[in-house]
Amino acid sequence: MQNTDIKIDLLISDIQLPDSNGHELAQKFRKHLPGLKVILMSGYDHPQMDENEVIEEGMLFLQKPFSMEEFWKKVDMLLGSGN
Repeated sequence: MQNTDIKIDLLISDIQLPDSNGHELAQKFRKHLPGLKVILMSGYDHPQMDENEVIEEGMLFLQKPFSMEEFWKKVDMLLGSGN
């Protein structure tokens, strides 16, 4: 992540990753891209994460399986005209 010309508006990641997790990945990206919005998703039950809970400012959780309508609603919540 050396190139400061990179513009990323949204990171979408599963929570379960080999040798890491999506939240750690998001933290690494946000260190270099402070305003980065994030959607973390999982097919596993995460009782500590509610579907409508904001994990951190600019970060939302999406429970799998989800519909395209649910997905676009989360994207709009983070990137829509209100943000």
